[in-house]
Amino acid sequence: MNKVVFVTERLSVVAPQVSDASFFISLWRDARVMAHVGFPRGLSCDAEELALRIARENKEGKVFGRPLLIRLAGEGTPVGECFMSLPDEEGISETDVKLLPGYWGRGYGTEVKKGLLGAIFSQTEARGVKATPHINNKASIRMQEKCGSLCLGKSLYKATLKQKEEQGACDVPHYIYVAYRKEEKVKKTVIFDLDGTLLDTMGDITDAVNAALARFGQRPYTEGEVRPMVGRGLEVLMEKAAGRKLTFEEKDELVGLFNKAYGENWDRKTRPYNGIPELLERARKAEYVMGVLSNKPHEFTVKCVKRFFPDIPFRVIRGIREDGLVKPDPVLTLHVMRLLGADPEKTVFLGDSEIDVRTAKACGLFAGAALWGFRTEEELTAENPDACFSTPDQAAAWF
Repeated sequence: MNKVVFVTERLSVVAPQVSDASFFISLWRDARVMAHVGFPRGLSCDAEELALRIARENKEGKVFGRPLLIRLAGEGTPVGECFMSLPDEEGISETDVKLLPGYWGRGYGTEVKKGLLGAIFSQTEARGVKATPHINNKASIRMQEKCGSLCLGKSLYKATLKQKEEQGACDVPHYIYVAYRKEEKVKKTVIFDLDGTLLDTMGDITDAVNAALARFGQRPYTEGEVRPMVGRGLEVLMEKAAGRKLTFEEKDELVGLFNKAYGENWDRKTRPYNGIPELLERARKAEYVMGVLSNKPHEFTVKCVKRFFPDIPFRVIRGIREDGLVKPDPVLTLHVMRLLGADPEKTVFLGDSEIDVRTAKACGLFAGAALWGFRTEEELTAENPDACFSTPDQAAAWF
């Protein structure tokens, strides 16, 4: 018997049985269903392998991170599948809904989406739930908006060469929608920048920049030369380091080379600034809800925070992700604030660059300037921050 995950007015969502494998395969092979997710000819898969996966996940009692079956209430006819994930380090879960074409236009998708949101927010600590509808999938876009999701922007999912060759897959331009947990605003929030504020990462960044540029035969940079280049994202860093306008192919290659090199040395020289552990502990004891917002690639942002501050309860850790949002874009900052449950009037943003001060001011936050980081005092004071802190100890005393 199928385990019921949740029910709606007209539908039930259940964990599938092995016998349901054939339904999933027929759904995924339907070109109309799969056209908006990058498989215009449908997606073929191995029935035996899927059946084994279903059996294994049922044995584990798994609900999140697997396909779930959507059925009509009462009669039990299968009409589609849905998915919900556990939250990631940013506090974001993901959902997906697919229905057989014969059941489109009846509001079933919105009904299931609301059920997924209820299940995620009641059973996990997720702060938001993401969906990525194709930019031409008007029905899915309406579904997100009916459920209160907000659009963060556009992105592009790139199919792998193997998917293209074996399944006829194509790239998928999509919007990014997020529905946020509705709670009362927290009393006090602090958002920290990472590089130059919590961590001195300049040595490892410089080494990775030099490793990438060696491909072009360029002389190595010193840390002092790289310092003013950072803070606006990796693509900007590599173009500044190259010293000229790069073609798309050159930029893509350099970013890849940097990521490879940085992935091998990201924690060799990096260390928290003196006084940062004490500052973070002071903020925690003062009951601030804490987050990290960086223009560093998301993967490395998470690695650095987990490696150097494993015991600090950051509610949100956010770097540059597939949506391409970067500081000081207020869309990004407001997204993080919603995940934190932050009240702008009770939120401090502490960072070491002009970008961080502008980030804070764009959303009406208290702008704290960390003078111990990668920018000079003159550069920071020119942005008129609300407070300047010479050392982490001085900032800790403010909390």
